[in-house]
Amino acid sequence: MWRRVFFIFSQPHRIVLVMAVMGWHGLLSLLRPFIKLERLVSIAVPQKLQPPHLRLDDVMVMLHWLNALGAKRGDCLVKALVGYRFLYLAGETPVMVIGMKPPGQGHAWLENNGRLILQHPSRIDGFIPILKLDQHRLEPIHK
Repeated sequence: MWRRVFFIFSQPHRIVLVMAVMGWHGLLSLLRPFIKLERLVSIAVPQKLQPPHLRLDDVMVMLHWLNALGAKRGDCLVKALVGYRFLYLAGETPVMVIGMKPPGQGHAWLENNGRLILQHPSRIDGFIPILKLDQHRLEPIHK
């Protein structure tokens, strides 16, 4: 654990990244109960295509750290949106997927380059993908 803390606080740009990740998580958590998913997505994702300005390894450490802070029920959507935002800012092309399984349980997760990230595949077992956020567009998944 101390190695991670040292890694995060050893360079000023990482401290700024921690504050940004936590700030976006806090903002989206506050807004989530009050606004529709489409509006939440439009707030979370950068609207202009920007050149990458974050390092992928720094972003992945911060997202793992955010993911490990707790598995609060219903927090997966916010974590996935924050992950989508910062992976995009690192020059990646993430996909956020929202799935459902009976009896009305939902879950959101991230994929990058076709691979599930930040969680074990068993966490999404039984979930049927219904929506995806890909290339900044929220679209239904037709099967």
